[in-house]
Parts: sequence; C-alpha cells; structure tokens
Amino acid sequence: MTSRHRLLALLGPPLVAVLMTGLTVRAAPWVLSASQPKPNPLTACRPEAGRAADAGRTPVSTPATTGAWWRAALRLDTNGALSGWDLTFGAQGSRTSVLRVGPASVVAGPRNGVVTVAEDDGTASIIHLVKPHRACTEEINIDGAIARRAVIDPAGGGILVHLLDRETRSDLGIWLVPEDGGARSLVLPPPDASVLYETGIERIWATDVQASADGAYLAVQSCDPETCLTRIQDRLSGAVTSITGGHGAIIGFVGQRLVAMGECDGVPCPVLSFGVAGGPPTEIASAVIAAATSADGLVVAIAGSGPETTIEAIDLESGDRHSLGSLADGALPLAGSSRVAGIETIPRAVGVIRADGTPEALDVGASFHEPATENEGVLP
Repeated sequence: MTSRHRLLALLGPPLVAVLMTGLTVRAAPWVLSASQPKPNPLTACRPEAGRAADAGRTPVSTPATTGAWWRAALRLDTNGALSGWDLTFGAQGSRTSVLRVGPASVVAGPRNGVVTVAEDDGTASIIHLVKPHRACTEEINIDGAIARRAVIDPAGGGILVHLLDRETRSDLGIWLVPEDGGARSLVLPPPDASVLYETGIERIWATDVQASADGAYLAVQSCDPETCLTRIQDRLSGAVTSITGGHGAIIGFVGQRLVAMGECDGVPCPVLSFGVAGGPPTEIASAVIAAATSADGLVVAIAGSGPETTIEAIDLESGDRHSLGSLADGALPLAGSSRVAGIETIPRAVGVIRADGTPEALDVGASFHEPATENEGVLP
C-alpha cells in the first residue's frame, strides 16, 4: 500500500467534488445549512436533571441525540503551517457552536449525542466531551500521559482513550477513563513487538479506535504508511483476534462484523468484511471510492471503476443489494474513521459528507422495502 493511500485513509473520506445526480435516498431534515448564524463558542455543561438516577444505564441513541454532527476546518498560520483546527458542532433545534483546538487534536463520534475531542498542547492532554444539542462541553484532564484518541464507550463505562507515554511517546494501550475523571483502567495493552514485526510495522504512525454499537467489541488499528495491524477484542471474554496486512482503514462495525477498506494503491479499493472471531475476510464490494456503515446492518458504498459512478446499499445480514442511483451534490459516504466530519444517524441511515465538508444523514432503509429489480443480487 502506498503512502498516498494510507494518508488518505487516515484523514477519512477525501473532500472532493464528484458530479452525481438522481439520488433516491432522503437527506434528514435535521442537517443545518451553511446559512445558519455565526457559531457561538461552546459553554461549560451544567448538570442535567435526573443524571444521577441514570448512572450505570447503558446509553443508547434516541431522537434526542441523533442528528448531532461536527466538522473540522484547518487553521493555518502566516507561513501556511497547521496551527490548529476550528471545530463546528450542530444539532436539530440548537444553534451551531465552535471549539478552537490545537494541531495535535483528534475528533470522534458523535456517539449517544456526544462528540469526543482529544487535545494535547505538548504539556497536558484534555478530553472535551462536546454535546451539540446543548452547545456545551465537559472536560476530562488526563494526568501523566498523552491522549491521542478518545471514543465514547457504548457499554456505558466511560471513555475509551488511546494513551502514549509523555516522555518516551511509547504506546500505553487503550484505557477506560470514567466521565468523572476517576481512576482509569487498562482495557487493551499495546500490540506486541513481535506481532508488529511480523506484520512489517517498524513504527506505528497512527492508531484508530472504534467500538461496536453495543460496546461488546473493540477494534484498535495500528498503522505505518504501508500496512496495518487491526486487533478485535471481545470485551466480555477478553479474547483478541488479529488481522495482519491485506486491509486498510476501518469503516465501522456491523453487528459482529468489522468492515474495512481493502489494501490497494489509492482508490478505488475493495470493501472487506471480517468476523470478530477470525477467519478469512469476505469481499462485499469492489472498486469502491468511499463507504459508510449503519450500526444495524447496512453498508453504503460508492463504486466507480470507469465513467459510471453509482451508490449501492448492502444489507450484510440478508445479503440483499440495492442500487440507489447516483449521489447528488458531490457527497461521499462518511466512514466512522473520518477525521474531518461526523454525524449520528437514525437506524437504517448512514452519514455522508458533502463537497463543502458539511455532514448529512441519508435514510436508505426504505429502499429495502421496495420490490427487487433485475439489477440487484445477493452476496455469495
């Protein structure tokens, strides 16, 4: 895999304009337009009524949290070097808000209405828990380590954080940090040096962390510019399955399957599905430019190996495929690994990113209730 492809995968879907028309899926009404008033700075969150009574309850996405979104914009200094990021957040019924963070910051989510931002200024790390519906944020200070990436634990345990040693920059693994900033606990240690060597990784350049919708499985991907090692942990048993080489960036979990791009030079690439317990992958789509998943079983992929570019929805459980025509307005499916935008969707919907960087939610579930056509097939 070339460095160009790996950097593209690490940054998420490219912000390019693809001329497409005739989309049959619907844009969700909660997406705010570019004509919204100037965003307000985020405020500190106040305690929510009834929060103590809900302690320990597994959080789920509801209409009150779906539709939360974020997008990132580069902030450059006078020499054209990256000086930081301007993060814009929005949600239905709420005015957009903004958070300015330093260059060593990584955003993930939303999950259960919360966007996590891991920020380090060279001396200390902070995890921002941004709640776009309330236009507010909470902060967790990370002592004695660098927080490189943070994601909400869907099982309700707190925040899953990838930590590095501040002095040596060595990998410390994935830790569970309570939302109240209490004592953290190790969830998954760093990859063994011998496994990295066998995979062909001399030095880890980037790490991605994603959890399944119910929090039962955790995927941690360690990459250099040429190849990746992905470990899938069964969090109940602690068993770990390793995927070495042959794949690229993680797209997301679909039940007990992990969906990822295949290994290739640039795009288009195949899309692969891996079982959480191991075994050979299944190729579910070929010549894919970009893809996204829904938590309840759909993979939406844009394929285009020639002059035609089409969008297809694939139900991994049933194997049904539905052609959805072409995607309008230069949009691309939004993978869970994206570093540039994110949106939380309702069931049977996926996120997309427009050419201007704005995230949207597309409801594709209705297409699976329509009569099949002769162009639709079934997975082998």
